[in-house]
Amino acid sequence: MKKHAAAFLMVAAALFLLPSCASTQECRKSAAGDLKIGWGKRSIAMPGPVPISGQFHLRVSQGTYTPVIASALVIENSKDAVIFVSCDVVSVQPKVLILVKEILAREIKGFPVEKLIINATHTHAGPSTGANVINYPNKMKVTPGSEVQKFIARQIADAVKEAWQKRAPGAVSYGYGFATTGHSRRAVYLRDMGKKFKASAGVAVNGHGIMYGNTADPDFASYEAGTDTFINLLYTFDSKGKLSGAVINVPCPSQTSEAVWSYNASFWHNVREKLAAKYGDVGVIAQSAAAGDLAPRQLHYKAAERRRYMLKYSKLIEEYIKNPMPRPAFNGVKSSAVAADSGEVIELMRAEDIANRIVAAFDEVLSWAGKEKYSSPVLTHHVKTVKLAKRSFPKALVDDEKRKHAASMKEKFLTEGDPLTMLMHNSRLQSRRRRMAAISTRYEQVKKEPFLLTDIHAVRIGDIAFATNRFELFLDYQHRIQGRSPFEQTFIVQLTVDPRGTGSYLATARGEKNKGYSATAYSNQVSYKGGQQLVNETLKMLKALDRSAVVKKNPPVITVPKVKGIPTAKDWQKAAKAGNFCLTDGRGMQSAPTVLRLLQDGKFLYIKTECGVPAKGDKVIPPPAEEPARDGSIWQFECIEFFIGQNNECFQFIYAPGKKLMDLSHSRGTKVTGSSWNCRDLKFESALSSGGSWEAFLAIPLDELLFSAKGKTGEYRFNVFRNSYYKNAAGQIKRSAGSYIQNFGARKNLDKGATLKFSR
Repeated sequence: MKKHAAAFLMVAAALFLLPSCASTQECRKSAAGDLKIGWGKRSIAMPGPVPISGQFHLRVSQGTYTPVIASALVIENSKDAVIFVSCDVVSVQPKVLILVKEILAREIKGFPVEKLIINATHTHAGPSTGANVINYPNKMKVTPGSEVQKFIARQIADAVKEAWQKRAPGAVSYGYGFATTGHSRRAVYLRDMGKKFKASAGVAVNGHGIMYGNTADPDFASYEAGTDTFINLLYTFDSKGKLSGAVINVPCPSQTSEAVWSYNASFWHNVREKLAAKYGDVGVIAQSAAAGDLAPRQLHYKAAERRRYMLKYSKLIEEYIKNPMPRPAFNGVKSSAVAADSGEVIELMRAEDIANRIVAAFDEVLSWAGKEKYSSPVLTHHVKTVKLAKRSFPKALVDDEKRKHAASMKEKFLTEGDPLTMLMHNSRLQSRRRRMAAISTRYEQVKKEPFLLTDIHAVRIGDIAFATNRFELFLDYQHRIQGRSPFEQTFIVQLTVDPRGTGSYLATARGEKNKGYSATAYSNQVSYKGGQQLVNETLKMLKALDRSAVVKKNPPVITVPKVKGIPTAKDWQKAAKAGNFCLTDGRGMQSAPTVLRLLQDGKFLYIKTECGVPAKGDKVIPPPAEEPARDGSIWQFECIEFFIGQNNECFQFIYAPGKKLMDLSHSRGTKVTGSSWNCRDLKFESALSSGGSWEAFLAIPLDELLFSAKGKTGEYRFNVFRNSYYKNAAGQIKRSAGSYIQNFGARKNLDKGATLKFSR
């Protein structure tokens, strides 16, 4: 045995002289998944008399005040992909999605169209993807909706194509901050206000709740929802670490300046301009989190808000008054000069104020989140069609709506006079009639089909996740999902286009009871019960993502080649390998790369271990020198834990840089167990490299692996854990625990471990 030990030490010493960078690079490649990132964008400001949606009356574009764009971000690796697109529109019609997918499938071979997520920012001043002048008198030229859809689909597809073509190695980081963007827009009163504030038929039915209700009323009680100040951020970087863009997710629709007649991207334009001034031409995916009951508008402190803007943005206001956005000329008369404290100015300054808060949060989060960039996060994207309970209503309500609809049919369309006035009056009347008529239609449909089908996308990127829905989702549902999500951060993305239809408001039980615009039969396709089903289905998908990307459902069988005696450098080149470690909590891949190489000669199992560091400049922290060479408390520091066993019994070998080793028996086949057991004739060497990583060599005598019951000869279950403990380039101490096979239990439990088979 002394001869064997001497030979082993000579081989180990020779192997330590081999360049360690090669093994580290191989390990990084093994764990990476080669993340690629690409950005693209296109203007969607279609010229001409394009319809603008967002009000009950139709507006026609008078020109462009701010750019309105479609931004695209591709994140993909060799296993999966996600393509995010945000559009400055109030909503995206299903036909647009269908057209975009057709274009991309036709023009990019193998493009994963099922991984495409398109969301509307909900600006009320973007080109409409679905409006048409139908069934009412009109004297104005208006671009047909089908032409607008084709134009916007082409622009979106080109933005995606640009992003796809620009894919290049990159990295991501993430974090959250605070930026007040949305406020509750549903006021609740002590008594039913339906008679005091009667809404127009086809618009709403007020009760204890009123959208944008008067908070100065003596019966005002509270707001129905709170204000969510979280901002979720996902940053992207190029291969040199330079910021290339970000996904910005805030619980607020971008509907400042919601009644204007010119293209206006609301606060997202201001955000993009400010970020470009600081960081250059960076991409922005603008997402609205759940905000069906939130809006940029605050309902109290109105005078204080006005004063704030007059003092804070006086120069901006002066500039705007000199050059206001184009407005239509009713009856041929141009609008009068804009007053400094007009609603139009307040809305614009509100957008500026919100943008300043978003950018401040962006900078603050980047200052710390940018210290951890991930070039190899888990990327998994699932899509599922779910069934949600539709909102039903009593026959009495349907009969009442029929009477209201009959009365509205007696109201007259305008057929003469100012074309703009005609368009506004007639389109509003038609909208109201359509909503009332839809109640009867939906009442019959719910009897036949009580569920609405819709798609949910769930995307995992490392420790964060995205979950989509097509609705204007009330805030409570977001908190139910985020509160129970297994991920560090969960980005809820509302108003994502669904091939089966556009979304509506999805109110809570409290909202349905209180009534008011956004929570009545006119506004809700899905009931609050369906809302909870959406929560539950989303959580099922998130929990599946949490485990599916890291758990090896069929643990591998590794055949260990046989060599003649002590392995040579040439022998190690054909060794079996185990690598690509996942975090033990199931939240992603371990950033510190690890590879084990295994050989055997029938008497010994030889293990060569290569342990890298997450990034250049990082250095592992070995156990202190005062720890004993054998059976010290080295598991608290940088180390490897190797488990090998049969029949629910195993042996554990913990080894670390600095030639530290601990061996334990968890087998009834040995006279002593735990750390009292020492493996005889065990051979071990380890060493740190100048680059901050380390390597180790272990020779385990197989005749020392004694079990209470004999298993298959030459076959074992095994697992490996890496306790990564290092100091990064910034001097911060970092820890992570990773494993070859995720077992979600005691480390010595090898039921779900991999299998070692020794070749003969």
